[in-house]
Amino acid sequence: MNAEAKAEPEPHPAAGAAEIAARVRGGASSAVAEVRAALRAVARGDTGLNAFAEVWPRAAQERAAHVDAALARGADLPLAGVPIGVKAWEGTASLQARRLVAAGAVPVGATSVPGPGTPWRTWGTTDRGRTANPWRADATPGGSSAGSGAAVGAGLVPLATAGDGAGSTRIPAAWCGAVGYKPTTGLLPARDPAGLAVGGPIARTVADVRLYARVVLGAATDGPGAAGARTGAGTVRPGRLRVVWSSDLGFAEVDPEIEHVAHTALLAWARGSSARPVPVNPADASARPGTSAPDGRDREGAQAAAAGGGAGGRGGRWGVVDVVAAGLDCVDPAGEWFARREAPGRAGAAEGDPDRGAGSVAGHNRARLDALFSGADLLATPTTPNRPHGHDGPGEVMSVALTWLFNITGHPAISLPAGFTADGLPVGLHLVAPHHRDGLLLRAAADYQAVCPWPPTPWPSTS
Repeated sequence: MNAEAKAEPEPHPAAGAAEIAARVRGGASSAVAEVRAALRAVARGDTGLNAFAEVWPRAAQERAAHVDAALARGADLPLAGVPIGVKAWEGTASLQARRLVAAGAVPVGATSVPGPGTPWRTWGTTDRGRTANPWRADATPGGSSAGSGAAVGAGLVPLATAGDGAGSTRIPAAWCGAVGYKPTTGLLPARDPAGLAVGGPIARTVADVRLYARVVLGAATDGPGAAGARTGAGTVRPGRLRVVWSSDLGFAEVDPEIEHVAHTALLAWARGSSARPVPVNPADASARPGTSAPDGRDREGAQAAAAGGGAGGRGGRWGVVDVVAAGLDCVDPAGEWFARREAPGRAGAAEGDPDRGAGSVAGHNRARLDALFSGADLLATPTTPNRPHGHDGPGEVMSVALTWLFNITGHPAISLPAGFTADGLPVGLHLVAPHHRDGLLLRAAADYQAVCPWPPTPWPSTS
């Protein structure tokens, strides 16, 4: 059956990139059919949302036909037929977009960004008007990857490219109920002279982010292995993960409701992981099952699993996520960030007291994070200190307070859906890993989603 004869699927907001690619690669669908479905979704769902600055129906369908023809010739395309959005500032010329297209993805349009004069804002209007949050139109989707977050959060496309110079991938993901990943700085070559901005995806699922990482970043995300050996940090015992929780990094003012939602999600992951057996090599002497829950009680069944009984069964044991609260005392990196942005390569000049200069702040924060990761696998925080605000801005609150530190230090980080505020707005859980432990970060994120799945997108109700 040729591509044109296949029944075209209806737009389905729950279908992720990995699922779509599997359908197309397996012959159950075609790239043309999937792209046409996405274009119908955009036509139906983007009215009033303004997630897309431009839509490219003709070019997208032509590209999809090329993908189908390549598959017929036996090409191996991991993202065959996956419709994507590309951040307007980057378009299809960015390295990440080119690698996605080479793997079979099909750009259907350019996603909106803040308008002229607001290039680093995490809110604001675009040249088409304001971009709305798919969960509530009077709230911002975040930014600067506003349209990418809104398009994925609304289910118009399963994946969109983004860029993160202070949180511009992770914040829209958090506020739109999606996944946003910032790789270790340097894994994906960037053109930002300040060394802050990193390309990455916003996606519906962690599986889609992992597929992006394999295609765009390649073996650089694998671990533990050479990357882990370089850093010497974050060694994971089989089936066991140590996560340090810090609600404020030592300096941020965080909305108590946001802190509660994110922390509750983290503890739900820890408790859920303790109830699921994972296979391990019985000969691995480091696989020690005993642990304590966040309230200090021993987890029931752990010792039985260690003995080969219980839910773990023979040759298995309980998967465990240990959560430890820590009084992390980092310093607000605002001065360092602005120094880098305003004068790339010159950050570190003292401001007033030489012991409190931007360079000293950066050194202090790196030392604190190095110490943390010498005994832990991941750091967890809320993604933002505040809820999605209105379209006029956040007021005195810095929405980037919990994200931009890691643009300076270069650590990999991911925002995951954690739940909702009482008035129905999404909240993000932020996980940070040691340098070059992106593989660990994405495996942990996948485990989190398995334990704490998030609800369907609100699409097509976008007003």
